[in-house]
Amino acid sequence: MLRINVMSQSGLALAREYGVVAVPTFIVFDGKGQVVYAQAGLPDRASIRAAVAGLGEP
Repeated sequence: MLRINVMSQSGLALAREYGVVAVPTFIVFDGKGQVVYAQAGLPDRASIRAAVAGLGEP
């Protein structure tokens, strides 16, 4: 897990790049750096687990 401070210069750039409009925002990436799940607000654990479980599929 990596936390990004959206108030820093680099964090603000990343927030813009990934369309973050609310804090917290939770983003899951696959091994190629593609977004497989994104949610603004408090994370939904079941949805995150399903997204991560799907990463193991071909």
